Amino acid sequence: METVVGYHTAQPGYLVQFYTIKVQRRRVGLQQVRDEFRRENLCLHHKVPHLFVTSQWQQQNRMSCLYLGYRLFWALYFLVWAVWAWVGSMGYNAPLHLKIHFLLYLTNWSILVLAVDTSLQAINVILHLKKVSEDGEAQYPAMPTRLKVSWVFSNVIGAIHALITASYWITVYPNRSDEKLTEIGVNTHIMPVLYVLLDSMVSATPRRLLHAYQPALYMLAYTLFNLMYYLCGGLDYLGRPALYPILDWTRPGSTIGIMSLVIVLLVPFLHALLCGLYATRVKAWRILKISRYVREDDETDQGEEGSQEQKV
Repeated sequence: METVVGYHTAQPGYLVQFYTIKVQRRRVGLQQVRDEFRRENLCLHHKVPHLFVTSQWQQQNRMSCLYLGYRLFWALYFLVWAVWAWVGSMGYNAPLHLKIHFLLYLTNWSILVLAVDTSLQAINVILHLKKVSEDGEAQYPAMPTRLKVSWVFSNVIGAIHALITASYWITVYPNRSDEKLTEIGVNTHIMPVLYVLLDSMVSATPRRLLHAYQPALYMLAYTLFNLMYYLCGGLDYLGRPALYPILDWTRPGSTIGIMSLVIVLLVPFLHALLCGLYATRVKAWRILKISRYVREDDETDQGEEGSQEQKV
């Protein structure tokens, strides 16, 4: 932490007044990027755990029922749609053996993970509010395991849902005549990425560039699962050997090449974009924090001056 000293004039003709505000020191430019690549940033430790259960825009030492409502809304929303998507997959009247195909697709894996993630975040916020209410303390001595798990889920669903949305609307939807835009399609291929973008600007959860390995490993796990399913003779619900056009193992060379680029380059790139949103959010918060301090200081000064005039 460091003290930033500045000055302003409350009104013309008055002496220049100095003010101080405690802000966390942040180096910019290449040094800040280098700091992101420190080895400890591979891990799931953080010095300020309560950031994972608060909004960027609330006062960190206070409870926020508004943020709790935000978390509960998204948890309920994606839980409902995860169940509804499974029930409605392949048609609401489809036999059970067809509905099992729901678990074969990356989109459906990820909507289930998103439902778990939003539910866990809501639980974490509830437990945090309970802690603040009982102990009067918002700080944590160490990073709880439940917050580490939530951090991993958030890292995974961010980049993966951005990938799913882009790849679906570019490669899948235009090339398959059986694909129709339904309420399930909207809530599995549009709403998740909108939520990710919104949450990147609302939540105080940090992002680390080196955590790109987490969504990359998730994507690798699905790719290996997809390959094993193909080798075992698995087909999609219409009897086709490829669950996705870019995962067509009848052309192993191109599929391996494409998925290597996706895992090694595209997923980390999408994760880096979300890290950029995180940095933008924090920068905006810092600017607003300093400007609010100056404004409140001005109002205090004007109030004191008015009191002096009344006394005279």
